[in-house]
Amino acid sequence: MYYNIHKVAKRYGVARHTIWRWVKDEFFPLPHMFGRGTARWFEEDLRVFEAEFATRSTRWTPSRLTQAECIATDHSFTVKVHWR
Repeated sequence: MYYNIHKVAKRYGVARHTIWRWVKDEFFPLPHMFGRGTARWFEEDLRVFEAEFATRSTRWTPSRLTQAECIATDHSFTVKVHWR
């Protein structure tokens, strides 16, 4: 089963732009593209992401700040995911 951006964002309790930011930052799986502007995530890809996320201490650095800037200003972010 494939999920669109609205369903993926709802699944993780975040905004749509957060999902795209995670994709850009290589934190979240890339979607499968079905034509122009039609992005879908395969359920198995999401399950793999969830399994990997649950087994490691994952820190996500926002794309607006470099890792060095986060360290220098102590802006570390932990992603909280709402599992269903």
